Amino acid sequence: TVLEMLPELIADAPHAHYKNMVHNYWRKQPNFHFQCGVKVTSIDPDGVNFTDHKGQAHKIACGDVLLSIGSRPLTDEDSQRANWSNEGGVGYNRYQKNIMGMWIIQECRRIWLKDGECEDFPTLAKMAEGEAAFRSLFDPDDARFMPQGDMPARICDYCRETGQPVPVTRAQFARAIYESLALKYRWAIRRLERSILGEPIECLHIVGGGSNNDMLNRMTASAIGRPVLAGPGEGTAIGNIMLQARAAGCVNSLQEMRDMIGEAIEIETFTPEDTDAWNAAYERIKSLIK
Repeated sequence: TVLEMLPELIADAPHAHYKNMVHNYWRKQPNFHFQCGVKVTSIDPDGVNFTDHKGQAHKIACGDVLLSIGSRPLTDEDSQRANWSNEGGVGYNRYQKNIMGMWIIQECRRIWLKDGECEDFPTLAKMAEGEAAFRSLFDPDDARFMPQGDMPARICDYCRETGQPVPVTRAQFARAIYESLALKYRWAIRRLERSILGEPIECLHIVGGGSNNDMLNRMTASAIGRPVLAGPGEGTAIGNIMLQARAAGCVNSLQEMRDMIGEAIEIETFTPEDTDAWNAAYERIKSLIK
């Protein structure tokens, strides 16, 4: 196994020692190739204890964003056309699709900070609550929003091109971003239900840093017309800790890990509001999604 191939770790060794040891070891293995992930996404659902009445877990890992469900591997043509993929986890397969997440608001704030001071994310969300609803909408997965850069300017260009009011204040930008994200989640879920699952998703569970944004959670519940469960905010870290606990013999099964997390972590529930207005907004954004 790979573990047997690795050199023995030395207790209390400094970080530089580990780095040099690993580097020197792999330099001597010319025919062995490995790949490591940038982020441990494959175990963050282990930090979640929610399944619906059919035993399926429908989650949005709200950072990047990753929409996923616990499922058998699906490799049909519908999945391929819709750009869904399969990723092995701990004791399950994760059927998943990448959707834009907090990247856009993070880039906006980075640009605003370069120009001077800017509020933190909770304050921006609170400011956005006071703005008019559905003033400006855009497709968060439009290619222009993928690279790093002047995101406020790109949003303004998008709105001009689609004949919508251009955001002016930071609150207006934040409102447009969060509403557009919530509506895009609905678009992705509808495609999953109709083209792939063939049955409705009755509840959505948001994990990751984005689950701390109560306004986005409320918007998502209203946009999809289903209850939203939010938390934990650190699903990846919690899942990682629990896997170490399992390796150390402190827990015996994946279900025991999830039960323990469920008892320790408080999950908040958000219910749909003002669904007629959100349905109308969804029809608007559908015409913008290419």
